[in-house]
Amino acid sequence: REPNPRFELGTPSLRVKCSTAELIRPASPGSIPELPHHGTANIRKKFFSRNIFAKIIAFLTIFARNPTENNVNITTQSGNPSSAARFSFRKRRFKNRDAMQKGLLSPTPDQTFEIAGEGPYNFIKILSYSRELQEKGDFKGACEERYRAFQRLAELLPEDQEINLEWNHPNSRAALELVHASAVDHFLINDFEMSAALLELLLDIDPEDHLEGSELLAFDYLAMDEQELFDEVINDVSDKRASRTVMLLWSAYHRDGKLPEGELKRFKEHFAPYFTEFTATEHPADAAYLRDIESERPTSAAQARELWLQTENLWELWPCFIEELRASASRS
Repeated sequence: REPNPRFELGTPSLRVKCSTAELIRPASPGSIPELPHHGTANIRKKFFSRNIFAKIIAFLTIFARNPTENNVNITTQSGNPSSAARFSFRKRRFKNRDAMQKGLLSPTPDQTFEIAGEGPYNFIKILSYSRELQEKGDFKGACEERYRAFQRLAELLPEDQEINLEWNHPNSRAALELVHASAVDHFLINDFEMSAALLELLLDIDPEDHLEGSELLAFDYLAMDEQELFDEVINDVSDKRASRTVMLLWSAYHRDGKLPEGELKRFKEHFAPYFTEFTATEHPADAAYLRDIESERPTSAAQARELWLQTENLWELWPCFIEELRASASRS
C-alpha cells in the first residue's frame, strides 16, 4: 500500500463515505479559475441524498462568501507582484475580533516550539470536538471550529521569526492537523487560493511536512494555473505516489492540450488500478468499497477510488482532462 493518504475530507481521521459526484457544486462561475487551453467547464448542480459531506460543502460556501459574518478579516500586504508573493501566506494577516486568552509558544532544545494554552488554545480538545461535531452531523460547527482554530494559531505566530512547531508535542501536532483539515475543507468548495494559503502556512511551521500537505498544495496550484509554483512543490511529492503522475499528466494537458506519452505510459503500467479508476464512468462509494478502504490492508483498487473521490471536484470543473484519459484508454 502507498503511504498514508495525504489528504482526506474534513479531518484526517475521516474517510470519504460517498461519491462527491452526488454533491451540489455551489461555486459561482466567477470563482472557477480559467485554464489557458480549455477554459472553464459547465458545472452541473447535482442534488444529493444520503451524502454526509453535502452539509460541509454547503456551509463552507456560505462561510467563504460571507467572511464578515464570521469574524474573518483577511487583508493582503502590498509587495512584490509575483505569483509567489500573491499567494504567499506571509503576505496575509488573519485577525480574529474575539477577545480570548492568549496561548504561549515555548522554545525547545531542538530549536522547535511547543504551543501551551488552555481554552481556545487547547488544540487537542478543539480537534477532538470538531470531529465529534462532524460525526454528529453538525458540519457547520465542525468547519467553524477548524477555521477559527487556524485563525488563533495564525495570530499566535510572530511575523519576524521563523517558527517550527514540535511534531511530537500533542497540542502542537493538533494545531497542525487543524490547519491541514481546514485546507481540505476549502479545497472541497473549490476555494483553492485559501486552501493554498493554509497549506503554505502549514509548511512554514512544519517544514518536515509530517501531514504531507505538499500533495494537496500541488493540486491547488494546478487548479489556480500557477504552473511555476506547481513545478516547485511537485518535487516534494514522491514519485511512488499515483497522484504525482496524475498531476504531471494534468499539468502537461494544461500547458499543451495533450497528454505526454511517457507519463501516460507510466500511469498505465505502474499505476494500472488508478488508470482504470480514472477512466471509469462510475465511481460508487458502496459498502464493498467502504469495507475495503477501512480494512487494515486496502486493495490498490480501493486506494485508487479513494484518490478519485478526494479529487472529484477538480474533474467536475475540468472534465476535458478525464475525457482525454478515457480516449487514451480506448486507443490502447
